[in-house]
Amino acid sequence: MRFAELTAVQLTEVYQTRLTVDFPPAERKPLSRILAAREKGHYHCTGLFSEGQLLAYGFFMILRAQGRTDLLLDYFAVEQAHRGEGIGSRFLQMLPEQFPDAGAVLIESETPQTAADSADREKRERRLRFYLRAGCTDCGTEATVFGVRYRILMLPLHSPVDAEQLREIYAAMYRQMLPPEMYAAQIRLDS
Repeated sequence: MRFAELTAVQLTEVYQTRLTVDFPPAERKPLSRILAAREKGHYHCTGLFSEGQLLAYGFFMILRAQGRTDLLLDYFAVEQAHRGEGIGSRFLQMLPEQFPDAGAVLIESETPQTAADSADREKRERRLRFYLRAGCTDCGTEATVFGVRYRILMLPLHSPVDAEQLREIYAAMYRQMLPPEMYAAQIRLDS
């Protein structure tokens, strides 16, 4: 297995054929916003490949500030046919070598408490357990982003942060991506 950065064409294809299936409309940013952020160096899209076949993908917001680089895992999914094979865990384990200059990866995971029903709640709880087993830390912070409630986790890479730094980095990520009025209207960060 190997990582490869997705070209703009590959990114567009993954967005249109996979991301729109893997994530509900309320959680999807417009493709144009992702492509614009990528052009500015604020976004990185990578795929995990085996023999030319895409097994998993991760889209990351990038923040370079105060002498460090941090990431927010914006979208992450394993190909449906390969789920349950440990590929998602392997993807996360390989991130330190993929991002040798990054301090930490912040991860948004939907809160179980706001699930629509018991099946959705179980899916959210399973996702949280996956991230915690993979080495992520629950930093006790939640956020509402465009109406979706998330618990914020951290996967330390080379320089982990404390809870206060995590909140600052998280807010700065979205301030970098969104116009000020949209940030004020759509992003709520709690402790």
